[in-house]
Amino acid sequence: MVSEMAKSHVNKPMCVNVYNSRNDTIREAIIIPSDKWGGDGLLGCSIRFTTYERAIDRVWRILVC
Repeated sequence: MVSEMAKSHVNKPMCVNVYNSRNDTIREAIIIPSDKWGGDGLLGCSIRFTTYERAIDRVWRILVC
């Protein structure tokens, strides 16, 4: 689903919701999928779903500039 959304927004802003499990908050972030960043995919990151119990081992900090 995310990959299909990214494909339809190549070089165009796409709004995503980012969940913070530590604070139990959600914030909006704008990303621009691109195939020009030099790697596979369009986002330059890996998005994976996991259970809350395992999230502590896989926490990522996302900074929006």
